[in-house]
Order: sequence, then structure tokens, then C-alpha cells
Amino acid sequence: MKGKSEKVTVFDADPRPVREGKLVTRTAFERAWLLYNMGLCDEAAQLFADCLRQNPSDKVAKIYLERCQQQVGEVTS
Repeated sequence: MKGKSEKVTVFDADPRPVREGKLVTRTAFERAWLLYNMGLCDEAAQLFADCLRQNPSDKVAKIYLERCQQQVGEVTS
């Protein structure tokens, strides 16, 4: 951690089943995040939705899916 002179442990706030689910969907999530940052929200939304089907408790994937849906909705309005 920046500014620390002693060793610090950083804990993942997710429960173990959620962390394990994120490991399973890691590749899809990373690709979705990349597509999202490229402005390709339709494609990203599909991958975020796939992540959520496999790991419904993934709050980050849900947030990004909602952002994609909002952006796609803005474009089609």
C-alpha cells in the first residue's frame, strides 16, 4: 500500500463463493470491461450478463451491466 512502511494485508470484501465465481468469469469480465471502455456497450452488456448468469452475486458486473444498458438506451432514444 502506498505510504505504508510496514507490510499490510488487503482483504477482498466478497464472500468466498462470490470470489470463486469471479475467478470463473474473470476472462469474460475482463473482455467486457475492455469493450465497455472502448464504447462497445452492446457487446460488453452481453458478456456482463453472462458473468451474472454464472455468478449472480457479482455486484461489479451488475453495475457495469446497468451502465451499459443506460448508455445503449441513450443511444437508441
